[in-house]
Amino acid sequence: SAKAYFNIAVMYDKLSLPENALKNYKNAIKIKPDYADAHNNMGSAYKELGYLDRALNAYQKATSIQPNHAFAYNNMGNIYMTGKSFEKAIKAFEMATFFNPNYADAFDSLGIAYLNKKNITEAYKAFEQVLFINPNHVKGLLNMGNLHEVNAEYEKSIQFYSKAYLNDPENNELLALKVTQQAYICDIDKI
Repeated sequence: SAKAYFNIAVMYDKLSLPENALKNYKNAIKIKPDYADAHNNMGSAYKELGYLDRALNAYQKATSIQPNHAFAYNNMGNIYMTGKSFEKAIKAFEMATFFNPNYADAFDSLGIAYLNKKNITEAYKAFEQVLFINPNHVKGLLNMGNLHEVNAEYEKSIQFYSKAYLNDPENNELLALKVTQQAYICDIDKI
């Protein structure tokens, strides 16, 4: 059955075997051509293999079958980000957040797309929404910390970096940011 092939493909995805996953998503789609989730996941397998055009086509097919497929829109946005098509990425992420207003990762990606367009105000709003949905969202905390750092609001940036670190203490990048910012504040206090 299509569902059986789909489930096998998902297991291959979890094992980081995108070639095997792709084969099974294709089998699921042969049986059920309107299987939106299979098209979406097939797009992710294509992306993993470096076939970005095929991935984008698969995500677009998923949204043509299921126009409210938030995950496919988010994945589409990520492909556009890779190609630096930030306007298209913003539109895709906005569709993802429209269809799933609790999709923190899509809001986070939307914020990053706005940053790439130098739209700090909209980026800030997107990151605020991430943290409204999930106050412990590590990437959202990190991105909010980065925004405050860019604005020379170092104490605020440390607060966000520290909270991100508390939620992901194994993340060496977060530890380095926290230590760097704390050292910078200590130097400012000596002046």
